[in-house]
Amino acid sequence: MYDFNKKRNQKVVAIVIIVVIAAMLVTTFVSSLV
Repeated sequence: MYDFNKKRNQKVVAIVIIVVIAAMLVTTFVSSLV
């Protein structure tokens, strides 16, 4: 049970990191267009 929760948390953290990086890339791309 504990291991399952730990793995799920790692997955959530990875998704959050990917979303943050994607947001940063989109922001820099948009600002370079403007």
